[in-house]
Order: sequence, then structure tokens, then C-alpha cells
Amino acid sequence: MKRTLDKYTGMIVSTYFENINDFINFEMTCKKYEGNMEKFHFNPIPITIKTRRYFPNIETLHLRKENEEKIEGGKINKKVIWYKKTYSDAIEEINKGNECKNICYTKEDRKKYGNNVPKNVNILENECYSHCIDLETVTIPSNVKSIGYKCFCGCTSLKSINIPQSVTLIGDKCFLYCISLTSISLPQHNRMLDWMCFYGCDKLTRLTFKSSV
Repeated sequence: MKRTLDKYTGMIVSTYFENINDFINFEMTCKKYEGNMEKFHFNPIPITIKTRRYFPNIETLHLRKENEEKIEGGKINKKVIWYKKTYSDAIEEINKGNECKNICYTKEDRKKYGNNVPKNVNILENECYSHCIDLETVTIPSNVKSIGYKCFCGCTSLKSINIPQSVTLIGDKCFLYCISLTSISLPQHNRMLDWMCFYGCDKLTRLTFKSSV
């Protein structure tokens, strides 16, 4: 039995298109697909000032790369930013009503906002807590996906740390010379432990590895 895509299913399929030509050609294949781009209230692909006219009803602008054109005006009332933003910059965007999908907590952020990692942070940047000699414990929120290079290097008072299941990457020398750290359990979905991750952790007596490491 011959099957064809209805308008709704065709719109869903078109969200997987890669460029504006795919959308234009799709609408030209059949009359029932005409006006498909007008139905979108978000941009399924990166758009420019020139190609914006094909998506006249966009209300939410998705920005996937930092070098994409920052289109303003029209019906757009919100931006969803997928590229990395520091926590300080993300707060500014959130206060404007925008959404940030990859929020990084940097050393500068930590000095400004404190040692407690905000719940909406996704990445602990390189050397974020490096040489915080008074840091004894830290809780990492469940949104964090990666912990950067030398993130806790030289935290000589760090005794315990809760690494959530969401973390999949732990960077080089992450816990280098954490001489007070006694035990740590790695997340089930952690894919990689980089070079010298626990070097110099002389009191570390228990390190639990999951089968996915």
C-alpha cells in the first residue's frame, strides 16, 4: 500500500533538514507542503538576515554556534543559546528571558559567586577550583556533564566529593595532589579518565570504577 506524508508528519521530517535548500525543495515537491516553513515558531536550522524571510513566524531563535547572526526584532521574543556561556554571561541572558544550554562555571565565576556550584551549570571549566586549599567538600549538581583540566588540582583539604551520574568526562590532572581525598566513586556513564587524574592523592584508598569506564 502506497503511503505519503501528511502535512504534520512532513513538518516533523523537515526538522531534520540541514540547510535552507532542503526546505525550499521540500515545499516544491508537493502542493500540500507549501507553507511548511511558515508553520515554524522556532528556527530548525541556522538562519541569516537573508534567509529569515522563509521563516516569518519565528518566536524563539536557536543559536547553535557563537558566530551565527544574532537576529533581532519581528516576532522573536526569546533566544535559546546552545554554545558555551560562562555563568556570569548566562545570568545576563537568563535575566533577558533567554535560555542557555551549556553554562560553564569558570574560576572567575567561582570567585564572584562562591564555591557552591549553581544548579543550572553544565560544565566545570579548567582550573575552576584549582588550589582552593580550604575547600573540604563540594557537591556537583546533576546538570553537570564534564569536569575540566586541573579542576580540583591542589585542593589539599578536599576530603569528599559527590560526582553525579550526569558526568561523562573528567579532565587531565583533575584531582592532582588532592592529598586529603580518601575515596571517590565514579559515575556509571563516565567514558574517560584523563592523564594523571588522581596523581599525588596519597590518601586515596578506594576508587570505584563502573563497567563503562
